Amino acid sequence: MNRYILQPEDEIGVLPPEEGESVIRVFCERTMVFFAVSQLESVTRQENVRTAFGPQTCLCFAGPDALLGERHEVFVPVSRPDYPAFERELRACAPAAIDFGAGAVFVPEACDHTGRRHSH
Repeated sequence: MNRYILQPEDEIGVLPPEEGESVIRVFCERTMVFFAVSQLESVTRQENVRTAFGPQTCLCFAGPDALLGERHEVFVPVSRPDYPAFERELRACAPAAIDFGAGAVFVPEACDHTGRRHSH
């Protein structure tokens, strides 16, 4: 599973349905990743997510990307200026089974992808 916390320079948005499917588009640096809204496994609100700007509240959505089907957790800080529009658009097209009121505890990763262990 890949985890990503959006940085201030990243872009996120919900694209209108094409052929009946709404997608979330995440643009970070030179990479664009798409997530079919109908394929989301969960949407949770998590407190004290460790970001470069200190602990923040984030909306976390989990699900496979549309290209390779790899599972991701994407953390969207609620302090972002584009967050209200993103949440409104996501709520409008999300499956009824998604509970936007669900909370979860943020669990930081114990190691990075180089094998180094982090102490908390």
